[in-house]
Amino acid sequence: MTTNLHQQILNEFLNSNIKIKSLDRLNEYISYCISNNQNKHTKFKTSHHHILPKADDCFPRFKNLKVNKWNGTYLKHSDHYYAHWLLTEALNSSSQLFAFCAMHNKDLKLGRINKSDLIPAEVFQEKMEERSTMYLQWCVENPEKVQEMLYKQKLTKEKNNSNILGGQKCSATKQSQEWKDSIGKEAIEKHKITKSSQEWKDSIGKEAIEKHNTTINSQEWKESIGKEQILKYKETVNSQEWKDSIGKEKSDKISKKRQDTEWKESIGKEAIEKMVLTKQTKEYKETNGINFRINIALTYKLKSIKKFGLFNVMYNDKIIFSNLCKSEICKISPSLFNATKDAKIGNTNVAKSKLNTYKRLHLIGYYVVKINI
Repeated sequence: MTTNLHQQILNEFLNSNIKIKSLDRLNEYISYCISNNQNKHTKFKTSHHHILPKADDCFPRFKNLKVNKWNGTYLKHSDHYYAHWLLTEALNSSSQLFAFCAMHNKDLKLGRINKSDLIPAEVFQEKMEERSTMYLQWCVENPEKVQEMLYKQKLTKEKNNSNILGGQKCSATKQSQEWKDSIGKEAIEKHKITKSSQEWKDSIGKEAIEKHNTTINSQEWKESIGKEQILKYKETVNSQEWKDSIGKEKSDKISKKRQDTEWKESIGKEAIEKMVLTKQTKEYKETNGINFRINIALTYKLKSIKKFGLFNVMYNDKIIFSNLCKSEICKISPSLFNATKDAKIGNTNVAKSKLNTYKRLHLIGYYVVKINI
């Protein structure tokens, strides 16, 4: 079956008008596509590749892979990249050369392939020079098409500039108080009603959430956009400018909201009940609860002792927990480790704010003392 498919695809290449640079490379390319077929699509991991290229100067009649299933192969992103490189070595085709040069930069930027998957820099430079030569030759042979292309580029540029101006005008309109009090208010209410409907939640909402969860849980997203967004977010929220403006505004808004009787009797009450139920579970007590003591694995404890030393947790000058390492203290409460006798948790404004953050009401009056060994 594989041999017959190989021969069928090879015959299509040989019977076409495409110039073949290397028959050995062409046979290697066809074998590579067939042998590395994953047989199914895996999101963020595979590409559906046309073995006979779909470009206008190649085999556009085999473009539809639902009809011509034999012409499709599911390749891993690194295999897909290598298959396109083999094509540029086997065929003298401008479309395949342009496609590969674009893929070289795009796939690396999107995190589909690693630097180790790329062909050597000097080999890629040769491909780029070959591409430039082909493009200049095409421009000389097709002056009318060049003029048409330049005209289209001009129209696109004008359209983009128009969109920018339109966007600026739209933004200015939407920032006006008149718009906010009329159309804006109406649109927001309509949007809220739509998203609150059960029909929306069961259809578009459900689909959007699943798609979002699939994307952010993928390793590819976490190592590229996700990582970048987390770093950007941390940099933003740690800046003094953010703390003095948006951060302060958000904090004031949350504080004001939580002081509201309606909130306390609904969401606040529900959150407290949920927290109480959580703290009563065996799992919570064994990991994060007040019952967490020094019964941690000895190897981890020794590592922490070497790095941070040992501490006693005090209450009214009496030892409550003895010989704890920093990691153990932080698991009881991250804020407890920074508490000293002069600034006991719960006895200063700073301590009270930390206490409210971590919901550790049982830690009022506790502080940490380092043991001199």
